[in-house]
Amino acid sequence: MKIIKVTPQNIESFNKELKTPNIIAFVKIYSDGCGHCKNLEPKWDKLEKEMENDGAKGLLASLSVNDLDDADCDTNTMGVPTLRVYQGGRRIMDYEGKRETKDMKLFFKNLLKTKKGGKRKTKKRRRKNKTRKRRRKNKTRKKQGGLSKLGQLKINAILANALKNANQDDTFSDDAVNLLQELHSTSDNKNEEEGLDVNSLKLIKYTTGGKKTTRRRKTNRRRKTNRRRKTNRRRKTTRRRKTTRRK
Repeated sequence: MKIIKVTPQNIESFNKELKTPNIIAFVKIYSDGCGHCKNLEPKWDKLEKEMENDGAKGLLASLSVNDLDDADCDTNTMGVPTLRVYQGGRRIMDYEGKRETKDMKLFFKNLLKTKKGGKRKTKKRRRKNKTRKRRRKNKTRKKQGGLSKLGQLKINAILANALKNANQDDTFSDDAVNLLQELHSTSDNKNEEEGLDVNSLKLIKYTTGGKKTTRRRKTNRRRKTNRRRKTNRRRKTTRRRKTTRRK
């Protein structure tokens, strides 16, 4: 942290430090004959002492009214003392909070933190992160996904029937009949094949990793559709208002 008390001798170095890109400067503009400036002076000195050993990159400066003409920055003020924030030589804002050391220190530190942190997350970034997480979840589901219980029963029945027809082992015939009975009992869909026997059992196409439509997924789809409808309505209303205002 650099601390400068601006004088006619060091004003050129102050201008260079102030114009360095991406450096935040907190500048006090004061005059010697002002009573409010005299009240602020011990508090500002305390702030300089506390921030002197801070490792953050920034600038604390006190600029007199007599040196305003030589300062290469925006120095138009309505009164003194004014506490102004610059970044890369450009005026950002004027400090209008409490003029206590704690409040000024907290304000300046928060400014330096926002500079370090970079850009804040926008809505687009949040959406991208959500879509990435969803894709990862879907990938893990596909990897973990296998046959359902009903599908596994069907495959077991087909294997048992094939072994019976091949006359390799007669013990599989009972298992095949039991599996087919379980199949008929567990099948809830109307489109399921009916009248399956041990002799008339045909191969059915199976798909691994198929997703079942659960209640949660249905509710999530409904919520998504409702959100989209709401956003579309808001956009339409805003467009109509803008058009009416222009007219």
